[in-house]
Amino acid sequence: QMRTETDPYPAGAESLATTGAGELERLRWQIRAINGGVSTVNWWYEDPVSYGRVQGNTSANNAATPNTQFDMDADAVFLGCSTCGTVTRINPGAALTNNISTAGPAANGRDQAGAFTDPSFIHFYWQWNGTTLSTTSSATGPPTGPTLTTGYTQSTYCCSVYFTGGALRRVRVRG
Repeated sequence: QMRTETDPYPAGAESLATTGAGELERLRWQIRAINGGVSTVNWWYEDPVSYGRVQGNTSANNAATPNTQFDMDADAVFLGCSTCGTVTRINPGAALTNNISTAGPAANGRDQAGAFTDPSFIHFYWQWNGTTLSTTSSATGPPTGPTLTTGYTQSTYCCSVYFTGGALRRVRVRG
């Protein structure tokens, strides 16, 4: 019922609400009409954090191996589970290093067996298995995201880095 819509003016005749629920149905219909018929109503009751977010992201290329390793750190990582609706907050405390040369799906490596295509963007994610926070790198960007390592159920996006000439571009992510 929380996503029900009702046209407030069907066939040129007023359709007045007789309950609070009826009024909300008419408001939902109008919001969708204002958005060009695109329904945004399905997202009203979804917690945006359930899809993950990061606070205080301080990620950058690894100092020792900047071409193939990326250090991911943040003050807080909120990992969402789109199928179970839970959110887990982790304070990493230190950077986790992702090695794009590690075949996967593997924790702190790629989410695919084959090497990444050159040139392309590589998308970095944190992932959680209920006890361990790790990273994964993927050719698949948001909102689809990575193939999680076996046993991992939650993830959140960190950033994307351009990969060309067999090396990650040097970047610093802040925010």
